[in-house]
Amino acid sequence: FAAVVGVKTSGMSVAEWFEVRGATGFSEAITQLLPLGGLLVTLAAVFASTSALNATIYSSTRICFALGRDGYLPRPVSHISRKTRTPHRALLLSGAITVLIAATLPVEVVCAGASLFFIVLFSLVAVAAIKARKEQGYALSYGYLMPFFPLIPVVSVAGQMLIGVFLL
Repeated sequence: FAAVVGVKTSGMSVAEWFEVRGATGFSEAITQLLPLGGLLVTLAAVFASTSALNATIYSSTRICFALGRDGYLPRPVSHISRKTRTPHRALLLSGAITVLIAATLPVEVVCAGASLFFIVLFSLVAVAAIKARKEQGYALSYGYLMPFFPLIPVVSVAGQMLIGVFLL
């Protein structure tokens, strides 16, 4: 808040100042407040991105493995290494896709795409909740029963799709 409100804009509005600077605007604004502020913001972004990338690689590997196991991807993708007990082929597939995307697309497109895929993933979870309750609800033991079912997951999916449109 202090960086955005306190930025010295040289006569233009704060919104215009940030628009001109693009991705480096926040770092430049922090540098105006703290001598090493830009470095701190850069380090924070690197560490946050690294941890998010780590979680994404793990989850994408697990998704590739499960899709292979369930027959939505070629079955060999679900192979588990006898030596390491990991889904090494799923890891190679998701890693290759990640490297290909990171090497060929601009960083803004990669970030927007990652955000869009998370929204799609959350939407699929809501749809899966509807499907699981409709097909297996009689057999499941619930500690908590979602009120207004299926309205809440449907509204969730609609809201997430609306956000996704803005990301596009």
